[in-house]
Amino acid sequence: MIHKMFITDVMEKLWSPISEQYKIEYDKAMEFELSSLNNSVLDEIKKIPEKFYFFASPQLSATMLANIGCSHQKKGHQFAGCSMCDYYSTNIKGLAQINALKDRDLDLYKKAVMFSFENSRGNNVVGSQIETVTTYNFLDEDSFPEDLYGDIFGKGKLYSRRPIYFKFETRPAMVTKEKLLKLKKHIGNRVIVSMGIETGNEQLRNHWFNKGTTNQQITDAVKIIKDVGWRVTGNLLIGMPGLTEHHIITTFQESVNWLLSLGVDEIVCSPIVLKPCTLQNFFNKQLSDNVLLTNYGLVQGKHTGMPHIFTVLRALYPFLTAAPEISSKVAPSAFHFPIYESMVKNEYADDAEAFTTIMHAYEQYRNGDKNALLLLEKYADETNWSDSYQCLLAKQQKITEISESLYLTASEIGKILWSDSWEKRVDHFQKEITV
Repeated sequence: MIHKMFITDVMEKLWSPISEQYKIEYDKAMEFELSSLNNSVLDEIKKIPEKFYFFASPQLSATMLANIGCSHQKKGHQFAGCSMCDYYSTNIKGLAQINALKDRDLDLYKKAVMFSFENSRGNNVVGSQIETVTTYNFLDEDSFPEDLYGDIFGKGKLYSRRPIYFKFETRPAMVTKEKLLKLKKHIGNRVIVSMGIETGNEQLRNHWFNKGTTNQQITDAVKIIKDVGWRVTGNLLIGMPGLTEHHIITTFQESVNWLLSLGVDEIVCSPIVLKPCTLQNFFNKQLSDNVLLTNYGLVQGKHTGMPHIFTVLRALYPFLTAAPEISSKVAPSAFHFPIYESMVKNEYADDAEAFTTIMHAYEQYRNGDKNALLLLEKYADETNWSDSYQCLLAKQQKITEISESLYLTASEIGKILWSDSWEKRVDHFQKEITV
């Protein structure tokens, strides 16, 4: 009998080599002398300070605190979190060691968390206008103990000049009034809470993104945050493998409208990008030439796994032309949009002049010029890619429901991962997405 969701099984399978490696490294770390383990953790932090202070400008800075990882991504020694997410696969040894340190000595773990900030930012920090401080899930006390609130955010502690706004990320299920009020004593009134919503389609979010978050949890979290007097940012994705361009566009636009109806203050948009242990990367490496999926337009050779540049444009377009009170709330991710632009650069290099024009327009959009994308809409139809994009849309017209394309792609995934038992797993998945 199958008890887990199909997508959870997929992610466990994709992450199984990492899970095995993590257990080996964790067991080794538990055998270290405690002082040696602590030194190893601190040395890792010293080695790559840019990993912790990864975005900096007078307007926005982002600092990652050393932490034990996302509790949704990692349960014990098993990795199987959100299907589009991979923050850990390139540094499993370091993650295993800091988890072992926390399990062996909580005080040393707390000191390592503080050291990760001080090593990359120093003391007496002059804050940017917005200072993002994150641990992936800031309100998870297991990762970021509450008694560190004052050490990081207390007046006169690490910041010589506090930012206009502090910003942190959390999962909606972690938001409670009690936690926010405890934090508010140290962090103050000017706070932005960012949550990874990904999509307003709950079925898609949980049965394909493997997010484990309901719409009710999101609705409740937004209300609690607003009641405390803070601002809310909702993060949305544009694109996910297995969806048609039409469904990518419509689900994104419906998601924006839903978040606006909840009173979210800002919606940050990120085109999905390739990361090693993710569903989109699996599509790109294992399914990009699949004959069945190619016939339906669900894979496109080297372009597979990320949304087409025209799809991103059309998803955003209605909000660029909307009234200012709406258009001002929909913004590109300052972190993920440049990564997307960099990754698609090689894919569209066959028309360098057009690509340069299009990417320059996206860059101007990121810098606040919405008109750049409005002008791009007309230009896009004149490029060499317009005909091929229309052919792609024509192939996808055979699919009318999201559940159809997900079933098709799940079948092809299952054949690769479980050649002897894929039918049973995919039948179970079909029941999941038709409830």
